[in-house]
Amino acid sequence: RGTFMSATINFGRTLHIVGGLLGAFIVFVDSTIVNVALPSLSVDFHASTASLEWVINAYTLVFAAFLLSAGSLADVLGARRIFLVGIIVFSLASVACATSSSISYLNVSRLVQGLGAALVLPSSLTIMTTDVTDERLRHRLVGFYAAAGGVGLAVGPLAGGLLIHGFGWPSIFWVNVGVGLIAFAAGLWPTPVSTRSQKKIDYFGQFFATLAIASLVFALVEAPERGWSDSLVITSLPLFVVTLTLFIFVERYAHSPLLPLGLYRNAQFFGVIGLGFFFNFMFYGVLFALSLYFQNGLGYNALLAGISFLPFTGLVTAGNLVAPRVAERTHRLHVLIFGEALVAVSLLIGALAGYCDLRLLLFAALLPGGFGSGLLVPTMTSQTLVTVPIDSHGSATAGFNTFRQLGGAFGVSIFGPLVAGVADVRGGFVASLFVAAGAMAVSLIVAVCTQRPQRIYCDKLVEEQVGEGAPVTGTGSVR
Repeated sequence: RGTFMSATINFGRTLHIVGGLLGAFIVFVDSTIVNVALPSLSVDFHASTASLEWVINAYTLVFAAFLLSAGSLADVLGARRIFLVGIIVFSLASVACATSSSISYLNVSRLVQGLGAALVLPSSLTIMTTDVTDERLRHRLVGFYAAAGGVGLAVGPLAGGLLIHGFGWPSIFWVNVGVGLIAFAAGLWPTPVSTRSQKKIDYFGQFFATLAIASLVFALVEAPERGWSDSLVITSLPLFVVTLTLFIFVERYAHSPLLPLGLYRNAQFFGVIGLGFFFNFMFYGVLFALSLYFQNGLGYNALLAGISFLPFTGLVTAGNLVAPRVAERTHRLHVLIFGEALVAVSLLIGALAGYCDLRLLLFAALLPGGFGSGLLVPTMTSQTLVTVPIDSHGSATAGFNTFRQLGGAFGVSIFGPLVAGVADVRGGFVASLFVAAGAMAVSLIVAVCTQRPQRIYCDKLVEEQVGEGAPVTGTGSVR
């Protein structure tokens, strides 16, 4: 009977791993795959440039705004339940996208799809690691999770070009439905260990946090097109300040705050989400700059531009898979330092190659940058998990990914005008790489100052949990 129970648990864990990986994959695929569909959508719907931009921005806006709330709901209501709801919402929204009869209908569907993505992302990692007590295995699962997202980012533009060329733009959304069905079936298996928190839902905190993040992201995504003096952009910024102030006030007195109060005092946790912010600022900013440089500067078509992304994105997955094994042999801080330094040097060499118009050197320089980026994501994610107790994993993961999305929005808002807003596209591209390298240098300093190997805050919480008979996921030490 014991062998049967063990086999059943292992089978269920495997299903949850598959479901979590597929969830992370489709969430990140849809953040990049739609870019290459914009010309086809413009022809079919006779859409304006502003409407086409919202095909991308609608997803990003809602995704970033609801991540924090989604992580809290996963902790309170259970990660598997939120994961299944997220997959359903994401898949139904994908059907709506594929069958859209107008650009407005498509944009509304993308808003709903972003909500589904926000529900899926933090819960997908939690269902993969919820019953894993072996620290090495947990870190490897985080590496696989990051690799799934990296593959999604890498194949998005290329897969989009191939699907659109062969089957038309609706095919990029129909693919989500097929993947979503498999992920949903895998997530139906019950979790062997309940990780639902005793916290209550912080409705006011979720409302103000969502409104604050949404207003900030709206200003960031609209400012490059409308200008910072536009009335909507100007209105969004004070709204962000007011709602953020109200959020902080509410959280101070909330019985079950959106982020546990201990996290506010945890320098390592805030340090690592800062690393996530600077990383996405660099990564999404560079992706956007590369897209403009390849198509506007070098005159590549969408498919050729998608292929040209591979030197930067192709090795991201390799780095994702290698990072956990490297971290096992050394401290995660060392992996962070090496990865950030590798990316910074890669971008500096790429900027030099762009300035001298040496395309082969540019592509060669991007290779180590992609690998270094792959090292960073699973390492940062693992570092996030070990700084918090198990019943806050959903909130911590959501907080980490929220700051990543904010960093990406900042990156695009700054890099876009830097490249597209100048007559010399190559000069703007070179400047973007220098800015990205500077961001990684700042991130390196933050890592050294906040992520030193030491006993961390959650040790006390782990000791309390052990005393109460609660499950523990690791020793609480930082490798």
